[in-house]
This record gives sequence, C-alpha cells and structure tokens, in this order.
Amino acid sequence: MRELQANLGGTLAALDLTVQGQMAHASRRFALQAQLQGGQQPDGSWQALLGSTHLTAQDHQRPGLWTLALNERVSLHWSQSVSSQRLTVSPGTAQLTGPVAGVAKLQWQAAQWSQQGTRSDWQTQGQLDGLPLAWLDLIGQTQMANLGLRGDLQFGGQWQATGGDTLQLSATLARTSGDLLLQTDEAHLATLSAGVRDARLTVTVQGDQLAASLLWDSERAGQAQAQFSSRLQRQDGAWRWPDSAAVAGTLRAQLPPVGAWSLLAPPGWRLRGTVDGNAVLSGTRAAPQWFGTLIAKDLAVRSVADDIDFSQGELLATIEGQRVEIINFTMQGAGGHSGGQVRIKGYALGLPASDAATQLASRLRMELDIQLENLRVSSQADRRLVVSGNLTAKLASERLLIRGLLKADQALFVLKEDSAPELGRDVIVRRPAVTQADGKATSTAPPESTVMQVKPDISVTLDLGPKFEVRGRGLDTRLVANLN
Repeated sequence: MRELQANLGGTLAALDLTVQGQMAHASRRFALQAQLQGGQQPDGSWQALLGSTHLTAQDHQRPGLWTLALNERVSLHWSQSVSSQRLTVSPGTAQLTGPVAGVAKLQWQAAQWSQQGTRSDWQTQGQLDGLPLAWLDLIGQTQMANLGLRGDLQFGGQWQATGGDTLQLSATLARTSGDLLLQTDEAHLATLSAGVRDARLTVTVQGDQLAASLLWDSERAGQAQAQFSSRLQRQDGAWRWPDSAAVAGTLRAQLPPVGAWSLLAPPGWRLRGTVDGNAVLSGTRAAPQWFGTLIAKDLAVRSVADDIDFSQGELLATIEGQRVEIINFTMQGAGGHSGGQVRIKGYALGLPASDAATQLASRLRMELDIQLENLRVSSQADRRLVVSGNLTAKLASERLLIRGLLKADQALFVLKEDSAPELGRDVIVRRPAVTQADGKATSTAPPESTVMQVKPDISVTLDLGPKFEVRGRGLDTRLVANLN
C-alpha cells in the first residue's frame, strides 16, 4: 500500500470519508478512489452511502488498464449485538471497461451477510451483461488470432447464491449476441462464419452436490456437450472440494477442420482435422479416470519453413483411465497418395502424482512403434527425401529413448548458389572468458536450468541407399553410406 490518503470529517451521526490510494502486488497495480457518507444511527447501527467509486487495475506484463466504476450510490447498513452481526448492501449497478472496446455491465440485487455465534449466512444475486470475447486476449495466455479465431461474440450471465449450513448456487454464462470467424485452410476462403447457435456454461450447487454442464452448438464449428458432477465437504465452517471427492462426467464432441487446432502444434506449424470423441469420467478429484474413444479424420500437418506437408491422416485411439491407446494413426507424406505413409501404434500413460511437487515429465510413460513406407518427407522438389524403415520411441523417468533403422529409397538435394553454409539455430558458440587479473582464459559454463526437461537418447541408423543424389555448385554425385 502506498500514497494512501484518507480524509474524515463530521460527527458520528454524519461523517464524510474520502479515500484515495494505490496498492502493488508483484506486477499488478491497483488504484482506488471512493467517497463515503454516513454515520451511527440512534439504535447503535451504522448506515452509509458509497458514492463515486473507481477501482483501476493494471498488470505491467499485459497491456492496458481495467476500470470498475459504480453507476449509482450504494447503501450499506451494519448492525451488531452481543451475539450477532449483520451487513446488508442495497441493489446497485457498475460497469467494467478494459483496454479494448467493450463495456460490461454488472447489476446486483440486495445482498446480506450475518453471523450468529459461530454460524454465518450470506445471500447474493445479480447478472452480468455485455462481456466481449475480445477480452479473452487480455486475460488468456494465447492470442485468439493465433488460434484462427476472431469475432464479435458477447456473453452475459447471472447468479444466485446463498450460504450457511447448506450451500445453494446457480450460475450461468451464455452467449447473448455475435458470432465467431474461423480461419480455414481453403485457399478461396480465408475466414468462415461459425454460425454460433448456443454457447453456455452452467454451474449449480445443492448442499454438497456440485454439478456443471457445458454446451457448444454451431452450424460450421461443430458441437460439444459436457456434464460434470462431484461433492463438496463442509469443514471448519467452510466449504471445500477435497481430493478424495468422487467425480463423474461425460464428454461428447464433434469438431470440424478449422485453424484453431494449430494450438496443439509447435509455432509455425499448421494442424487441421475433424475430431469425433466421447468419454466418460469417474474416479476422484486427485485421481480422475477417463474412458472413451477418439476418432480423427482428414488430418493434415504443415510447416512451410521446414517443408513438411503431411495429409489425409486418420487416428483411432481409446482412453482407459490414465492410458491412451493409439490403435491406429496413419498419415500420407508430401504429395498425397504418391507420398508414401507413416503408421504409428502404441500408448501414452500418465502415472498418478505421489505428491504435489511431482513433475509431469517424471510421471509420463510412452511406447510408440513407427513404421515408414516410402514416406516422402519434404514437399520441395530440390529437397526430395523418401525413406522407409522402423522406429521405436520410449519415454520413462524423463528419458526419451529413440531407436531405429531407416533407408533412403531415393533422395535429391540441390545446393543453391545463394545458399552459403551457416550455423544452425541450435548451434551455440561459447568462447572462454578472459579475467582482468591475469589475462588467462576461463571457461564459462551455462547456468543450470531449473525446468525439468526430458532427456533424449537417440540412436538411429540411416542407410543412404543407392539413389541418394546431391547436385549443385559444380557437384553431381551420388552418396553411399550408413549414418548413425
């Protein structure tokens, strides 16, 4: 807290309070300006009117300023006796603005909180309107444009909740207007209207029963439905969601090939495909168990910078607990039907965490068998490489073991005249540091990374075969060798 100014004047029955101050926490900065008028009533209670109030928030790691302002004065009433306390807040409205266009309106009904001995009760009800989708860019980790998404969707919601010995909650957030524009891979159609019909999230609590449902329905961006339920526990006067709580749920999704799936690919790569999946959830919060199937068709992976263009892929996988079994995964190489094929089978397994500090990498297990059949790796005519063979990949205890034998069925690499050799981006040159004291060179070791990473252990043999050609810069030859 800094630069805090508070001016108080008047009598106990008629007080005027003005507050202005700033607070900082990590990269976040908050500023408050408020005016309060009120005083003690003849019966000993306190009555106040909260007038002009502005709260601003800013995160230096994210651009822009958020502002929450009251639209009208709000009445506060506080009463206290030997064994009880009570606070009531009158109905009111406020508006929230952000760094981009849009104004969200917050409206609430009369709210109250009371305490009798060790028991406390509270009640609140209200609604939220005009929440723009564009704000997700400001509070999320990924820009919507990078996911192939943009549009003018707006959301609204409402809530009603009471608490005490029992908890009652009903909250809904739903699309009220607007639509999504999806990035497509069609050359003649850059964007496509999603035709959103419904997008809705509902959460309810009845006593210790927690339930949630999610609905997505659109004309051209697929459909998805999810149901979830669990149990809460009251402990030490507060409601908690324990790790031992049983969970149950269902998930059903039918999603078309749009650019948003590129979120699953590395930067610079494009991923597309249709997805049809269903799953059932059971187990506990600490150890959830999923059972279901995942079917993907028309899969395509493309990277212009790396000359990768795989297409016509299909995936069939099953989910059993913490294990994903890849029954069949195939893709065709560059050139479609003439580009050969890669086929993958195996499984991935996530072991339960022994404690909260256990890293994900140490809990992952994976075994894959990869078969390449005349697979054309590059889509460029001057970098043609067709390979066949088998690879195995195993991940355990943060160690990735890759073994295999590949053979180049044919290859042609043309050395361009303007492509001078240079160090790759993964090559780092370290030079010895010279101390001022004696002028002697000392080696500098890179700082140790605090991030747990998978350690690769790769041993693959590539037989260049009889048709591995290299041309350019006065060279026209064929290479014969085994590379390890």
